[in-house]
Amino acid sequence: MKKSDLIIMSMGNLWRRKLRTILTLLGVIIGTTSIIIMISLGVGMKESINAELKDMGSLNIISVGKRYDFQKQTDDKKKVLLNDEAVSKIEQIEGVTAVSPVKNMTVMLRRGKYYAYASMTGIKKDVLALQNPKLTSGEFFNEAERYDFLFGGEIPYSFSDPRGRNGEFFGGFYAAEGFERPAPKVDVMTEQILLNPNTDYGRPGLEQAEKQKIPRPIKITVSGLLKVGNWRYDNQIYTSLETFDKIQKDYDKWQKKVNPDTSKLPGVKPVNKRKIEYDEVQVFVSDTKKIPEIQQAIRDMGYNANSMIELVNQLSGFANIAQMVLGGIGGVSLIVAAIGISNTMVMSIYERTKEIGVMKVIGASLNDIQGMFLTEAALIGLIGGIIGLIFSTGGSMLLNALTKGITLFGGGLGGETPPLSVIPIWLYLLGMIFTTIVGLVSGYLPARRAMRLSVLSALRNE
Repeated sequence: MKKSDLIIMSMGNLWRRKLRTILTLLGVIIGTTSIIIMISLGVGMKESINAELKDMGSLNIISVGKRYDFQKQTDDKKKVLLNDEAVSKIEQIEGVTAVSPVKNMTVMLRRGKYYAYASMTGIKKDVLALQNPKLTSGEFFNEAERYDFLFGGEIPYSFSDPRGRNGEFFGGFYAAEGFERPAPKVDVMTEQILLNPNTDYGRPGLEQAEKQKIPRPIKITVSGLLKVGNWRYDNQIYTSLETFDKIQKDYDKWQKKVNPDTSKLPGVKPVNKRKIEYDEVQVFVSDTKKIPEIQQAIRDMGYNANSMIELVNQLSGFANIAQMVLGGIGGVSLIVAAIGISNTMVMSIYERTKEIGVMKVIGASLNDIQGMFLTEAALIGLIGGIIGLIFSTGGSMLLNALTKGITLFGGGLGGETPPLSVIPIWLYLLGMIFTTIVGLVSGYLPARRAMRLSVLSALRNE
């Protein structure tokens, strides 16, 4: 018997018993819809995690810091220093693309009567650029130009008048009625910005601060502005290490003039310039697969080494477990549907026993009879699976519409939040293949039973 004839005959047999076929299909549809929706929630969870981590920073960066042992006090000679020599050693590790010391200090920004706090970061331009922070205007700072800066996206909104009213207070927060953010009071790209390392200057409640001698504010240029939405960059201003060192050096000189010289007091050790250390060193690795290996090499050198990849692996493991649990819950209903298919096939055999006997008499092979029942079971699984996928798509769209803007992990600030339920193409294909296989497996034993029926017993059956 040709396969096409077998399929046509099987379709006819299912159509003759419409009510039973429809009820069996309903079980498969419910099972398919349940398992697809549950797995789609797991996929949505993964995408939400990835979106959140993408906003948290580059996955290619390893942050290197000093390792502290609070239980054991060590001699200076035994300490592992995070200095230029350490940076040079890290650069030589195989797989490392770029390395940069990172220096930070809090500064005050001013434009007229408006002030803002910011964290000034000195870093190599190429290492920052490799992290691919998004620009809204301008370009990255020019390392060859002194006092050239790249501003984080939140900085323009941080400017405020410390003596202003109408719901404002220092720091740029807005407490007036409504939640709509007001426009920035300072256009950092076009207006002259002054920078002062003395953060007490201009703070409300410290009137005497404006009367005391303060370091001369520095006129800076802003070459570019980053996109709002990434907390790693939002409240930072970036410049070259040379500019950072210049500002730090000048500020230290000013402090020595204003404050008493404590370097000659008893118990105060002179600074050993050879042992000047960095608080942090950033290592960029192009191939994220090599990050664990490079991290371990850095740790073996005596430093702390952390990266977002570790968090990604932990959260991905959690998401995989959650996806398996959700899929298992949906799979229960599909198991019930498989039992329904088996029951339908067994009842069909009992009702068609004489028909099976006649088929054997007129020359139908055992494989033809087995194939007919297997085809019927597979068609129930396939058709039920396709309809179930249609219902799953509708359910997923409805779920996303009802939970728009809500994700399992909150989503990134200022960015688009991934949908709660995501059904990728591979899940559609897997759903159709899986339900067809479920139908075949469910119909296998009934088909074997039909194939083994005795011709004489089948023809005698009433």
